[in-house]
Amino acid sequence: MATHLVEIRIDPAAVRKWGRHIGISAADDDYLIHSVFCAAYGDLRPKPFVIKPGGRSMRVLGYCPVDAGRLTEARRIGAEPEVSVCFESEMSKEMPETWRVGQRLHFELRVAPTRQKANRGGEVDAMVLAEPGQSRDEVYATWLKSRTEKACEMTVLQMTSYARCQVRRRSHTSNGDRRVLNSGFYLPDVTFKGAITVTDPEAFAELVRSGIGRHKAFGFGALLVRPAV
Repeated sequence: MATHLVEIRIDPAAVRKWGRHIGISAADDDYLIHSVFCAAYGDLRPKPFVIKPGGRSMRVLGYCPVDAGRLTEARRIGAEPEVSVCFESEMSKEMPETWRVGQRLHFELRVAPTRQKANRGGEVDAMVLAEPGQSRDEVYATWLKSRTEKACEMTVLQMTSYARCQVRRRSHTSNGDRRVLNSGFYLPDVTFKGAITVTDPEAFAELVRSGIGRHKAFGFGALLVRPAV
């Protein structure tokens, strides 16, 4: 299965106006982009994705099973005009179909390092379930390595940012007729940079295609890579 890295430019004013019209004006940008992607592309939408600094536009990078041409076609056919006007451009490149054992890459990754509490007790920051005395850097590094160890070795790993971000999700009403935006909950919002060595090419291709961790449809988990010099 081909994997495409897409770059999509969004008009911030247009997408926030659209968000207000559908009742998600209080939502964070990650949720807003998720929603407009669903409205524009349906099941073809990029997942995972990450919002990157882009000057006047909102610049979104993500992984997708189709190229930019297919996304543009889907949007032009199916999206309402108020949705389509939010999009400034769609570009893409096809990612390698195969990777090499021993291939060295630099990476950047935004993740939400959470764990499930026992007995379906819900999702919590991985730091909450850490052993006493462990630092935040150690806990999150261990969390990331446990999710990538079958595909690659982390040879350099640095946590470059940490924040607690409030996220919102839609949930069904009791009668199931419509979806309402809940008041939100908090996630750890962590960015890693570093270097990796591919150990299992097929597993690594799946890691790139599928992303890392939870909330991949909402701006987390996209593993961005480039050749190591």
